[in-house]
Amino acid sequence: ERLGALTALLELANRWQLTRAREDLLWRILRRFPDARWAQDSLERFYFDAGNTTGLYQLYLKQLPRSPQNAAMKNNLAATALLLKTNLTQACQWAAEAYAEAPTNADVVCTYAYALHSQGRNQEGLAAFQKLEPSQLEKPSVALYYGVLLSATGRTSEAAPYLQIARTNSHLLPEEKQLLVETDKMNQMK
Repeated sequence: ERLGALTALLELANRWQLTRAREDLLWRILRRFPDARWAQDSLERFYFDAGNTTGLYQLYLKQLPRSPQNAAMKNNLAATALLLKTNLTQACQWAAEAYAEAPTNADVVCTYAYALHSQGRNQEGLAAFQKLEPSQLEKPSVALYYGVLLSATGRTSEAAPYLQIARTNSHLLPEEKQLLVETDKMNQMK
């Protein structure tokens, strides 16, 4: 239960590539030492690299009470909940709160616009994107959601370059990859 001992065990788990032990140790460190930001960052990277959206959601859900005013945390929690299609009412609320606090942050705008999309409010979502600089729309993680909303409003030719940019993103979560596939299929039927 001491940080030094847990850190030593974590180092061994990393060296021996014991994935499950690494995950368990990071969670134990976070529970016992909640201010160990490095452990949260390591667990987040671990889940992100593994494409484990559920793990990310659980991590953000556990961490939000520690910093309930943190717009980035609300945004991450909302984004993973929306992708998992879980706790949607709360996810939309978190997205709106994060957007109210950081309306020019491209990642926050994406989540908010996607939350609006999940409610059938595509025009409002597109309006949120209009507040971003054109260069921000070309960021692969942003381009995916912008392309999805453009497609949902029938603007498939405008969506095409953004969806192409999204295809270059090797760090999409599995649900985002599926969203891209579904959007492509929808566009092909039009």
